Amino acid sequence: MAADVEAVIAALRVALDEAESSDEVNWRVLAANRWVRQLPGSWKGRWKSLMLQGDFNGNVNLTLNNNFTFGYGDNVSELLLDGVGVLPFDAQTVAVGYKDGSPSPTDASYSWGPFEGLFLQQFSSSTSRQFGVYGVSFEYDGTVERRTDQSFFPVPDRDTQWLRRISLTRSFGKTASLAIGLRGINGAGGFGTPGTNLAISYHKRFANLDELYFDYGTPAATQTLDRWIFKYVFHFGGATGT
Repeated sequence: MAADVEAVIAALRVALDEAESSDEVNWRVLAANRWVRQLPGSWKGRWKSLMLQGDFNGNVNLTLNNNFTFGYGDNVSELLLDGVGVLPFDAQTVAVGYKDGSPSPTDASYSWGPFEGLFLQQFSSSTSRQFGVYGVSFEYDGTVERRTDQSFFPVPDRDTQWLRRISLTRSFGKTASLAIGLRGINGAGGFGTPGTNLAISYHKRFANLDELYFDYGTPAATQTLDRWIFKYVFHFGGATGT
């Protein structure tokens, strides 16, 4: 056993020398942890206090005069799991936006990287427009999982999940508004619960500060909640909130 420990210590010294002489801003801790896992009894968690965990992230954004915005991000994260070892949760992201901060923004992004025993790809896009008293927004997102460790996850070799969301709004002057939201998620290869959800909300404030609320369903549900809510709020004896 002593000889095995001495060999691992020597290998760790080499890894440390490489890290100190490297020009990289972030040194992957796997370079050291793979030797710690060679120590006798490591599979029982005996040397887990020596395992390194690392996180690093950086982002660069560029905004042009023509209302376009470009961004790039890199996130490196490694997590120690007992009995498994150090798993990577890394992601690189590229993004582009147009007219961000205005009433009609358009955004899209794509990220990719290893996620535990998977290679994860995520795509996101959204846009919104205002047409007088009407407003509309649309979102389309996707997740693609591809298993890279055949022994770690009991999941399909490739799985996907897609989200579609559309929202419509209508204002009635400054005192009333109507909102309708429809969201659909299909596929099991992601982090959302599949289902279709419809939600409707109407709100009106009267001249005497009384308020009327009418709701169907809820945007927080995974599927349409067949529930109607009618609420009338009376204000008296002082200003709103007293």
